[in-house]
Amino acid sequence: MISLKRAAAPKPDAIKQRVKRLKMSKVVEVEGTKLGEESPSFKYIIMNLPFNKINAEKLAEMDGKIRQVKAFIKSRKAEEKDIPNLVALYNVSFFQCPDPYRPVTEEDMRAILEKSVILIGSMYGVDAVFIVVKMENIPNEAGKYERVGVICGIAVHPRFRQKGVATAIGLEAYKYLLDKNIDYLQCEVYETNGPSMAFITWLGFRPVGELIVKAPSVAQVNPLEHV
Repeated sequence: MISLKRAAAPKPDAIKQRVKRLKMSKVVEVEGTKLGEESPSFKYIIMNLPFNKINAEKLAEMDGKIRQVKAFIKSRKAEEKDIPNLVALYNVSFFQCPDPYRPVTEEDMRAILEKSVILIGSMYGVDAVFIVVKMENIPNEAGKYERVGVICGIAVHPRFRQKGVATAIGLEAYKYLLDKNIDYLQCEVYETNGPSMAFITWLGFRPVGELIVKAPSVAQVNPLEHV
């Protein structure tokens, strides 16, 4: 769960109406499982932000949000040795969130680290936040491939919420992507996660469609893996 005090989440009905008008949607069926007619579906809102729309004013606003923690938070790129801490941080961060939840394992996190970049933010020697980013080439409606920076997830330890650490790690991700020739950023927010929707909308993301993950149960859903 990620939230900002002054960020207001868009009304759910407004999001649904906009999504209905858009063409981008996809369905993911979890591999290796037998789906029945009663299998549940988990809906995420696909959000995009053109990279060139991230202007100096927004960056300055973000920097202002982290002024109290800027001198204390240290960031680094995750390595194999960080996997146990990443697992612990994810599980404690998402346990009480509205997103479909199951604990991730070291095997899950290792698979994620192999195909993405994880940036970790620590405060006072404690890992407080991480963000998962990966690059993809996605075709647009004209058939031209665009370079997309996919934000697969952000986890914030409950102890460090409402302190600006999510914004701080977001800025670190922006710096990391600056020289990657990104056309736009993309993320997916669970439809009932108001705090995350508020944070992502405040950053400038807008809904472009929906993702439906079909699985026999939440136990088969890895929120960092379906992106």
